[in-house]
Amino acid sequence: MGNMDMGTPAATDMGDMAVDDGEISEEETERLMAGQMAGLIITDDGPFDREISLSMSEWTFSDLDIEAQPGERIRFTLRNDGETLHEFMFMSMAGMQGVNYRARRADWSLLEHVALYEKSLMLPGEEITFVAEVLRPGGWMFMCMLPYHMQMGMMGQIATPGMAMDM
Repeated sequence: MGNMDMGTPAATDMGDMAVDDGEISEEETERLMAGQMAGLIITDDGPFDREISLSMSEWTFSDLDIEAQPGERIRFTLRNDGETLHEFMFMSMAGMQGVNYRARRADWSLLEHVALYEKSLMLPGEEITFVAEVLRPGGWMFMCMLPYHMQMGMMGQIATPGMAMDM
């Protein structure tokens, strides 16, 4: 599926995650455990209930509010239809609150976040595919966290009924 960075502070390629004996890496295990706790797991493939095409460009996504049902598996095809480099990540609402707090600090670093899923650099025209499994009711943010992209509007959400935030 290409070079997909997963949501760990030290992201790795998917190709580096599997070891020869069929076990998953420690980083992948930590990412999946974080997803279990947050109620949303992202995988590279597998069965799905519906498919969503999502486009990113300057300075938005084609859909900013996606409703999902607990237990649903959604296959996303995400494409950078913009003319500039972008990033894509899913974060829990609690993770976003941590980013909002740290963003106000003078010593904040863009590396100070824990994402449930992250593709750190998407060139114009690049496309990725993944499956999001909604484990339980909740809400999760997706965004581009390159400097000022999120503040200019590159932020959306996937939420179960009654769990969406006013944005």
